[in-house]
Amino acid sequence: MPLQRRNSELVSLLSADLQRRYEPNFAWKSAVSAHQALPGLRGFWPMSVWTSVGGVVQANDLAGQGYHLTRTMARATIGPYGAALAPAAYFDGAGDWLLRADGGAAQWADILGTEGYVLPVSLRGLTMGCWTVTERLTSFDGLMCKSSAAAIANDSYAIYFRGDVAGDPFEFFISSGAASVTVTGSAGTATGTWYHVVGRFQPGASVDIWQNGVKTTQATAIASIVDSTDDFVIGALSSTNNVYNGYVSMAFLCAMALPDSQIQALFQQTRALFGI
Repeated sequence: MPLQRRNSELVSLLSADLQRRYEPNFAWKSAVSAHQALPGLRGFWPMSVWTSVGGVVQANDLAGQGYHLTRTMARATIGPYGAALAPAAYFDGAGDWLLRADGGAAQWADILGTEGYVLPVSLRGLTMGCWTVTERLTSFDGLMCKSSAAAIANDSYAIYFRGDVAGDPFEFFISSGAASVTVTGSAGTATGTWYHVVGRFQPGASVDIWQNGVKTTQATAIASIVDSTDDFVIGALSSTNNVYNGYVSMAFLCAMALPDSQIQALFQQTRALFGI
């Protein structure tokens, strides 16, 4: 019988993946650091750190920017769901959401996609997303929104969940104030299943949505995003209507159009934490 040799190079290549899958602490640290290293990061809410200031409970921003989100939840369930090892915020579909009010012109969430400090120019834009589970396939819900879905003149950007249409897809929406574009993700969303949903805007080029690594693209001539007065909300529209029913973890917002390779890498680096 031939002697089997230990392939040290292969072991080295596989070790990081095995650690992510079977060592929760390593998987968690890997997922958090992957988000914190994103260029143009405006906010990152893994739903793991919460504080109470004067009786107001907040989901802490781990991007280091201090953009904490105020919890206006009828009840809060914070903890892993299903096969996930990561904490998540639960939204009951009625009175739960996280909000940071718009404070006027040039606020942190007012991403136009034309920020001059972003170089090269090809990286200007917006990227946002999260890991999520939906528990309802019957309604139009806001997932991450700076949009009330009421008038494009005052709607900026959003990820919606469309349980009210065939295929129950996630959608990514962008508005210039005069025109808007929406790209629809993969059909077949199921309840109780974790999805990595990411939307990206490339000015004058495309709006894209990824669902567990599967990309859908829609061309657009929109050159910039309108600076609206809508609040930034997770778990509902900016108007706090159309409340989401499900779980959200690892939510992030970037003032940059992340490259395809970086979005795919983010999915691969975090999927083990959600049993995918």
